[in-house]
Amino acid sequence: MIIEEHEDGAVRGLLGTAFGAAEPPLRDLASGSIARGDAARRRNRWYATGGAVLSVVAAVGTFAAVAGSGGVAGKPAPAAATTAKPTPTKPKPSASDKQQPHGALVDATVKSQDIRTRLPGLLQPMLPAGVTIQLAPSDYTPLSQDDFLLTGPSGTTVMTASGGRLEWSPGEDRKLGCLQKGSCDVHKVAGGTVYVNADNYTASDQMGDTKGALKPGSEKMIVGQDVWMTFVPDDRNAQYLQIREATTVAAMPYADKAPAGWTGTWPPSLVGFGTKNGADPHGVQLSADDFAALARHAGIDEVETLLDPRTTPSADAVKAQDDRNAKIEGLLAQVLPAGVKATLTRTVVGSDLILTGPSGQRNLLRIATLQRNLSPFSGSMGCGAMAVCQRRTVPGGQVLMWGQVPTDSKLHPLSDKPNSFDYWYLPDDTSQPAVQFSLTTNYMSQTVEDVQLTTDQFAAAAANPHLSDIADQVVALLKQ
Repeated sequence: MIIEEHEDGAVRGLLGTAFGAAEPPLRDLASGSIARGDAARRRNRWYATGGAVLSVVAAVGTFAAVAGSGGVAGKPAPAAATTAKPTPTKPKPSASDKQQPHGALVDATVKSQDIRTRLPGLLQPMLPAGVTIQLAPSDYTPLSQDDFLLTGPSGTTVMTASGGRLEWSPGEDRKLGCLQKGSCDVHKVAGGTVYVNADNYTASDQMGDTKGALKPGSEKMIVGQDVWMTFVPDDRNAQYLQIREATTVAAMPYADKAPAGWTGTWPPSLVGFGTKNGADPHGVQLSADDFAALARHAGIDEVETLLDPRTTPSADAVKAQDDRNAKIEGLLAQVLPAGVKATLTRTVVGSDLILTGPSGQRNLLRIATLQRNLSPFSGSMGCGAMAVCQRRTVPGGQVLMWGQVPTDSKLHPLSDKPNSFDYWYLPDDTSQPAVQFSLTTNYMSQTVEDVQLTTDQFAAAAANPHLSDIADQVVALLKQ
């Protein structure tokens, strides 16, 4: 793959910030869902306080889903009261499921580890026959910070889940159950109410205003749907359950040739390079009836308690987190500046790293390696008024740095120093991978903090002959 010429959206996105002003990637199959998820996150106070209906929203991903199990354009199957089971007697929480005092949130990173480890085993006995659950493999594009893959007879669905205590008023049930754009189907079931909030995606939705990109007459073809299902119990002391399912249901009907003025490969890719979507022509694995039965299953209380962001993670999850942090710290100590420590954190899109410097200032760090086939890099880095760029020749290759100053919606600078940095090491040996370190200096903060890794320090890291191996090992640990 020649980096400068490859037009895949994910690669353009990575390299655009490092090497120039690349065109933005195409809208993916979740673009509308992502925007609505961002809006939901702004409007929804529950996750910030640890409550959480609609607590897991999409920030990145290429998914579209269809509700029900009977075709791409059908409405979700109605959730009949006859499928719901009586409300079970709540078991006493285990020692590992005790809630924190005063409603305090637990460590979200350890909590995520606990959910990822325990949820498949808890849910599997409750799923319909022929449907299995596993942690979503790392090559699936992320829907949330904790994605699971449901596999049925005809395909796969990516699912994310939330649950726990009701922390909103009854008058807000419908709004929060149907917060996303799309249909709002409300079904009374034994012990509560099920809300089904689904939205179809057509081929033209995905291509936007690009004329001539689709086969004539295919513009309204349903290619997928995103569906949220929420169970709200009548007993306000009981726990809610919500799942989000997403899967593509049909291939994009691209025209046989690229439209006029199109640059790049054709047909384009709507997923990141090397990534997958859930895909099933019959739709998502769990229908509304399936969900209603799941929400009232005798063992669901334990699932909801696990999903509650205030219940204490298991001791096994804490140990696993400590072990991973120790391994990551040991690996990166070989290439990071003295006094800078790396620890794991869970973000909406997955696992990342926090770099903490001697002064206590923190940066968010993402690491990637990219196989490539190119002559020694040449070309413009695309530096503009809002960017700073540096290039260094180092033994065995080149180091590039691209920094971006934060701006408002009108591109007016908000600071006189950059808040995001991309460092690239490009070996002269083109059979070796490129290594990227990306830093954000005001993660979870309005203050643009100092960068914890300078160009000189990254150039020193690039002198380590094992840099790409170290990066790969760290990435593998982050994906666990």
